[in-house]
Amino acid sequence: MVQDFSIDGSIYLLRSNASIEKITTGTNMSRKTLLYKNLPADRFPIQVDQNRAHVLLSTNSKYIFIVSNGDVMVFRPNTLTSASQSELWYLGTIDIVDDDIIDISPVSDSAFMVLTKKKFYRLEFQLTDDKILPR
Repeated sequence: MVQDFSIDGSIYLLRSNASIEKITTGTNMSRKTLLYKNLPADRFPIQVDQNRAHVLLSTNSKYIFIVSNGDVMVFRPNTLTSASQSELWYLGTIDIVDDDIIDISPVSDSAFMVLTKKKFYRLEFQLTDDKILPR
């Protein structure tokens, strides 16, 4: 079952089992499930909220985010060449525990606008050497 989707020219489907399927259209149409790499034991298997899970792409599609259960998991594709993408490398998790997330939208490769029941704010972070650092 599809939980959410995101589009950047390709279509990314987040399934209820937390897998991400990528559909590329055009002359070389393809459909493949992206493999998770570098997941720590406490994050595997990935659990998604069956009612409020989202898959998001950064503004330049350099990062893929899974939002579920008050967390934002950050992944980097193995390549930026769309047709060659086959893996998602886990970089870390941003914990948003203050309230239930109603909606979240990336505004850059390192910032989100977050709407919760209590407030609307900008969440900024830094990705350096494939590590997440708070700002």
